[in-house]
Amino acid sequence: MKRHRYIVDDVAALIRTRDVIAEIGLPSTIAGIADRARVNSPDGCNRVYTAIMNLALAGEIDLDLSKPFSMATEVRNRRR
Repeated sequence: MKRHRYIVDDVAALIRTRDVIAEIGLPSTIAGIADRARVNSPDGCNRVYTAIMNLALAGEIDLDLSKPFSMATEVRNRRR
Protein backbone atom coordinates (compact mmCIF):
# COMPACT_ATOMS: atom_id res chain seq x y z
CA MET A 1 0.00 0.00 0.00
CA LYS A 2 2.74 2.44 0.95
CA ARG A 3 4.51 1.98 -2.38
CA HIS A 4 1.50 3.65 -4.03
CA ARG A 5 2.02 6.92 -2.20
CA TYR A 6 2.65 9.76 -4.58
CA ILE A 7 6.07 10.81 -5.69
CA VAL A 8 4.37 13.54 -7.70
CA ASP A 9 0.92 14.79 -6.71
CA ASP A 10 -1.81 13.52 -9.03
CA VAL A 11 -4.66 15.81 -8.07
CA ALA A 12 -6.63 15.02 -11.25
CA ALA A 13 -6.74 11.28 -10.44
CA LEU A 14 -7.69 11.96 -6.82
CA ILE A 15 -10.51 14.31 -7.79
CA ARG A 16 -11.88 11.93 -10.45
CA THR A 17 -11.65 8.97 -8.06
CA ARG A 18 -13.51 10.88 -5.33
CA ASP A 19 -16.15 11.94 -7.87
CA VAL A 20 -16.72 8.34 -9.01
CA ILE A 21 -16.97 7.10 -5.43
CA ALA A 22 -19.60 9.78 -4.76
CA GLU A 23 -21.50 8.83 -7.95
CA ILE A 24 -21.57 5.05 -7.54
CA GLY A 25 -21.44 4.82 -3.76
CA LEU A 26 -19.69 2.25 -1.63
CA PRO A 27 -19.06 -0.60 -1.24
CA SER A 28 -17.48 -1.18 -4.63
CA THR A 29 -14.25 -2.66 -5.92
CA ILE A 30 -11.09 -1.01 -7.13
CA ALA A 31 -11.91 -2.35 -10.62
CA GLY A 32 -15.43 -0.91 -10.52
CA ILE A 33 -14.14 2.51 -9.57
CA ALA A 34 -11.26 2.41 -12.08
CA ASP A 35 -13.56 1.31 -14.92
CA ARG A 36 -15.96 4.15 -14.21
CA ALA A 37 -13.22 6.76 -13.71
CA ARG A 38 -11.59 6.16 -17.12
CA VAL A 39 -8.38 7.92 -16.13
CA ASN A 40 -5.55 7.48 -18.63
CA SER A 41 -2.47 5.87 -17.10
CA PRO A 42 0.95 5.09 -18.52
CA ASP A 43 1.75 1.44 -19.26
CA GLY A 44 2.35 -0.53 -16.07
CA CYS A 45 0.64 2.07 -13.90
CA ASN A 46 -2.92 2.59 -12.68
CA ARG A 47 -3.50 6.12 -11.44
CA VAL A 48 -6.90 5.27 -9.94
CA TYR A 49 -5.46 2.32 -8.00
CA THR A 50 -2.81 4.67 -6.60
CA ALA A 51 -5.45 7.29 -5.80
CA ILE A 52 -7.51 4.70 -3.91
CA MET A 53 -4.45 3.64 -1.89
CA ASN A 54 -3.81 7.30 -1.06
CA LEU A 55 -7.42 7.85 0.00
CA ALA A 56 -7.19 4.77 2.25
CA LEU A 57 -3.89 5.92 3.75
CA ALA A 58 -5.45 9.34 4.39
CA GLY A 59 -8.36 7.68 6.21
CA GLU A 60 -11.05 8.72 3.71
CA ILE A 61 -12.06 5.14 2.79
CA ASP A 62 -11.47 1.61 4.05
CA LEU A 63 -10.19 -1.36 2.07
CA ASP A 64 -10.81 -5.07 2.64
CA LEU A 65 -7.61 -6.15 4.37
CA SER A 66 -8.54 -9.83 4.60
CA LYS A 67 -6.93 -10.68 1.22
CA PRO A 68 -3.96 -9.38 -0.80
CA PHE A 69 -4.73 -6.18 -2.69
CA SER A 70 -5.96 -6.60 -6.25
CA MET A 71 -8.44 -4.98 -8.61
CA ALA A 72 -11.10 -7.09 -6.84
CA THR A 73 -10.37 -5.52 -3.44
CA GLU A 74 -13.50 -4.12 -1.87
CA VAL A 75 -13.58 -0.39 -1.15
CA ARG A 76 -15.83 0.60 1.76
CA ASN A 77 -17.03 3.69 3.55
CA ARG A 78 -14.77 4.68 6.39
CA ARG A 79 -15.81 3.12 9.69
CA ARG A 80 -16.22 5.80 12.31
